[in-house]
Amino acid sequence: TVLACRRCARAVYCSVAHQREDYKRHKPTCLVEAAIGRVAARLKGTGIISPTDATNRCVVCLEGGAGLLHGGCACRGSAGWWHLACALEAARASVARTRDGRVDGYVTCATCGTPFDGRLGLELLAEAWRRTSSARTTRAAAAPEEEEIESSYHALAHAWITRRLCAPLITGREAETSLALARRQRQAVARLVVVAGSPSSRDDAGARRLMAALEDAETVAMIDLGRWREAGAVLEARVVERDGSDVVVDGWLELYRVRALLEEASQHEHRQPSVAANVGPSAERAAADHVRGSSSSSALEAARQAHAAALRFCGDTDERRGRAVTAVAVELTRLGRASEAVDPLREAARTTLRVLGADHAQTLMARLTLADTLRLAAAAAEGRCSALRAEARAIFEDTLRRATTVLGEHHRITQVARSFAAMGIFSGDGAALRGPEGHKVDGRETSSVATGTE
Repeated sequence: TVLACRRCARAVYCSVAHQREDYKRHKPTCLVEAAIGRVAARLKGTGIISPTDATNRCVVCLEGGAGLLHGGCACRGSAGWWHLACALEAARASVARTRDGRVDGYVTCATCGTPFDGRLGLELLAEAWRRTSSARTTRAAAAPEEEEIESSYHALAHAWITRRLCAPLITGREAETSLALARRQRQAVARLVVVAGSPSSRDDAGARRLMAALEDAETVAMIDLGRWREAGAVLEARVVERDGSDVVVDGWLELYRVRALLEEASQHEHRQPSVAANVGPSAERAAADHVRGSSSSSALEAARQAHAAALRFCGDTDERRGRAVTAVAVELTRLGRASEAVDPLREAARTTLRVLGADHAQTLMARLTLADTLRLAAAAAEGRCSALRAEARAIFEDTLRRATTVLGEHHRITQVARSFAAMGIFSGDGAALRGPEGHKVDGRETSSVATGTE
């Protein structure tokens, strides 16, 4: 009788005694497999699925019908459609053709070169994770001195796939599993570098970059779990450690995000009725103003540090420069200084346009944020009110047209732009320029796009 693990349904045993004996070794893998299964179940029926009567064909077997999934890559039209079994077989074949057993075929599309996404991307990453884990375990169990280099390579390959797997786990509401997985894998890579030593300086540098990426995955999981203060403390130490390289830009951007979340949470806490009953309305407002001022300044300082680091380490074609400038503008707008945020947002829109192109989603979001900030600046301006209003309307109309054409009616950016058009906040009358109710925070108007998460 063959017994299967009840949680992950992948490990099989000949007896209950054997299963209990193997549980300590199997438990970490079992938890990850169960999380992958839950995320795959949530993704089932979502994403781009070809209807049964469509003319789409699998790029491998050239068969149509039900069961076709789009890879979520940049392939458009009839390209990019796969059966799950065909995609797995093609990935195995691509790995077999490489001399060093690289698993890139599980991650990126061979046609367009962009990563897979959605349910197909998750299944391919899970298979690559199992494959590299098996290879790493086999090498570690029987690795003599002459196989040290190959064993180290398999360990780094497994860590790289683990880092890629963390993102869909977090998106699929499995952040706790992702945090444990990234932390365990980072510790394994640290042991490889510090204890065993890497076989070459090149591998040592790659391992350290991989450790930094796994640390970032841990922080993202902490943020998703709402452990913002813990994530903030980790990030504050990390930006000091990484100062002197371009990775400090990502650290400052994440630290800005955490501080902004803490600021919003502090404002929410000070608006609770229980607080008002205990300290009174005037004291509550004073406390909220104090918390808001210190937290917002802290978030603004992190955004400015990210911008300074991006100017120092990132070239003109690096999209992180646009993200850092946008962060500065968002915080200025939150503090009621929309007129000061216009120039940084113009720079961010120019940077994303130059790096990503006019039709990219991030470029369209930057232009929509710029239009909304120009609207708020026009409401506060005196002499240039009409000029700012006209510029905001022109940018908004162009962005709405491009978003509808390129991204489609169901994309989030298109829906946000459509809701703005329906509310008429870019119309010429002064009342409409104030925007819908909820665009004011504690008596100060705030950009409705900028305060959203993007």
